Amino acid sequence: MRTRIGGVPVAALTLLIGLALAGCGGDDGTDPGTSAASGGADPAGELRTAALHFSSCMRERGYDVPDPVFDERGFPGFAEPELRGDPRYEADRTECRVALDAAAVAAGAPTRDELAEQVLAFARCMRERGVEMPDPPAEGGLRVDGEVLSAPNWRPAAQACREHLPAKYADLVDGLPPGPKATGRTK
Repeated sequence: MRTRIGGVPVAALTLLIGLALAGCGGDDGTDPGTSAASGGADPAGELRTAALHFSSCMRERGYDVPDPVFDERGFPGFAEPELRGDPRYEADRTECRVALDAAAVAAGAPTRDELAEQVLAFARCMRERGVEMPDPPAEGGLRVDGEVLSAPNWRPAAQACREHLPAKYADLVDGLPPGPKATGRTK
């Protein structure tokens, strides 16, 4: 079942968490501290510019990636097409996100490894409290099925495990919002 949370497909909640919160911290061979994106006086402005460049770069390569939505801290969130895992898509994504990853770290985001540790700790904590939640996927992010989010044990478990949940996913603590629940693919 595909579900939407706050108008965003649950699949999109897996959206570039690595981009929205975590830079690469060097997995592309560069030092984020020396990139053009992190060298400016305004890390938040540089992050915004890099995020807009990422979505533009992906569109230039033929993918339907709208401009990001920025959270209250200025971090971008992206709705990606359901192509994660496709080798061509992943290669294009990696190329397009270099400046974004560096800008995210410069703006104070956790590194990809730090984020992965947080998400794994959250998943383990949830399982300890009876929620059937798998470990995060190898490519990163947090994938939660809509039925899991709407289960009666989700909210108490998520509240108990909140300390492990990355800030970007704070809205997940309350599970699915009330109201109609859309299902189906985003495209």
